[in-house]
Amino acid sequence: MLRLAMALLLAAVQAGILALALFAPRVSAEHQALYRDRSTDCRVRDATAPLPGTATIRPIDLDPDMFCRLLPRGWALEEPFGPTSRGAWSTRPDTTLRAPLRPGDRAVSLTLRGYAATHPFQSVTVTASGGPPVAAEIPHFGLHHVCLPVLADATEVAITIHVSAPARPVLNGDGHDPRATGLELLAIRRSRATDCAAGR
Repeated sequence: MLRLAMALLLAAVQAGILALALFAPRVSAEHQALYRDRSTDCRVRDATAPLPGTATIRPIDLDPDMFCRLLPRGWALEEPFGPTSRGAWSTRPDTTLRAPLRPGDRAVSLTLRGYAATHPFQSVTVTASGGPPVAAEIPHFGLHHVCLPVLADATEVAITIHVSAPARPVLNGDGHDPRATGLELLAIRRSRATDCAAGR
């Protein structure tokens, strides 16, 4: 009798699972993308590690704590689409990053790759520590350099990037990621102010 009861219970559970699978509500890819966005706000565990001293900082070379420390909001290291990822991809319209400055640094240059999917360019606006916004049109999967002058006595510059038209790879046939992206940050380069005149 006990065996029969257990068998009936198991059959009922399996029938319930099958019913859930068959009659679950169907939603569009747009709906799934909207509600499956993942937050990329970071929590830094080790804020005492020495900051990178090299002129060029590449997100792919950073350990997780330093990645969060320098790219605290709106970035993910990899996206499963497009060319091989070598940097951090944006995951929301507005992202922030922090560039620590060395003595003598007067400019910060960002190397960006655009993702527009349905347009030839991705339009972005970059602002450094409250300075004037710099607008740029970055070709789809093309590279662009944005150079930002900084104050002579500054020890760090806070940079915000606004992506005008984020695109979701899952809706454009470029992969399965539902997050809204628009650009890839390949490098942060600290340098002398004269580099800005050359557009780098």
